[in-house]
Amino acid sequence: MKKKICLVELYNHHEVVQVLAQLFIALNYKVAVLAHQAVFDNLGEISIRPIIKPKSISEKKFMLDQMKELNQSDIVLFTTLVKHPKFYANLNFTTKTILLIHDGNYFFRPTKNINVTSFKDVLRWLKFKVFQEEKYRKKLLQHFSYITFADDFIASTLKQEIKNLDIQVLPALPLSFQKKLYQPNTHKTVIIIPGSIKSIRNYNVILTAFQKIKTQIKKPVELVLLGSGHSTFGRKTIQAFSELENQYIQVKAQELPFAETEYNAYLSQAKFAIIPIQKQFKGGIFLEEYGKTKITGSVNDVVRYGTPTLTSYSYPLKKDVHWQHFSNSDDLAPLILNWIITSKFKTNISSFTLEEMANKLQGIVRTV
Repeated sequence: MKKKICLVELYNHHEVVQVLAQLFIALNYKVAVLAHQAVFDNLGEISIRPIIKPKSISEKKFMLDQMKELNQSDIVLFTTLVKHPKFYANLNFTTKTILLIHDGNYFFRPTKNINVTSFKDVLRWLKFKVFQEEKYRKKLLQHFSYITFADDFIASTLKQEIKNLDIQVLPALPLSFQKKLYQPNTHKTVIIIPGSIKSIRNYNVILTAFQKIKTQIKKPVELVLLGSGHSTFGRKTIQAFSELENQYIQVKAQELPFAETEYNAYLSQAKFAIIPIQKQFKGGIFLEEYGKTKITGSVNDVVRYGTPTLTSYSYPLKKDVHWQHFSNSDDLAPLILNWIITSKFKTNISSFTLEEMANKLQGIVRTV
């Protein structure tokens, strides 16, 4: 008899749901997904049971209505959980539950990582204090059977806090696998910057690097800002990059999100990627540090296609995918030019196949 798992994603990490659903299906699980319609719109053709949250129903009521369904599963996996910690800490689960944590400081040490810079932030801080959110986040962590992280380095960073709370931690779940072999476009050099155009990425370092080398580029290059630019920051960034265009350099960027098929096509055709991630991320009033308490989804994107990648020095290297670090535009400029001209990089993605990642997941859930 097949085991059952429910994936709960009431936010918008559709890419996490897609990967985990495919991996659990490969392990012969029956998979149900509780999510908004927007998540299902991005999942593609996957054999799951969809349980759609209506817009007219609150998150709390929806979850209470689904408790029978959830408790009939062998495992309930929350792929994201941000709001209502007190509510979730008091739900009556009678089955095994797992909470996937993306933001380590948010759950484990929020008070030490608060950054208030506006009136809106003051209101957020007051809500945090009045509703005793730190207390209930800790209670929530202890309420789940297990927690897991988007990467093992987050657990390593928070090992003392985990020990203090006496909670069960699973190894990080695999959140990406190889879609197909690395096969870059042979007619032109496609360079991608994956992810929404937000200030969490240091676009200026790439812009400055290209300004240093643009007169030395003598072959067709398409530079793609592969994400939505629908914000003041996004529009300004797009305008700045458009000024790089000349007879050899073409810039592709847009305010609307890329369709999933187009996004994946660019990932598969890119000669290499640049991920200029900032050291810190501010979510609401809480600070996270990339590479220590938080990952970026752009990492999983390039893993899926084995895309050679240049990334900020502050972010740790990913095993079995070729990465190279840069600190500033002076570092980055010659790297970009060398990679355009010589293609002197390699990629090794054999350990990221669907089969390998399914086996890894099997080893993790076997202990649940």
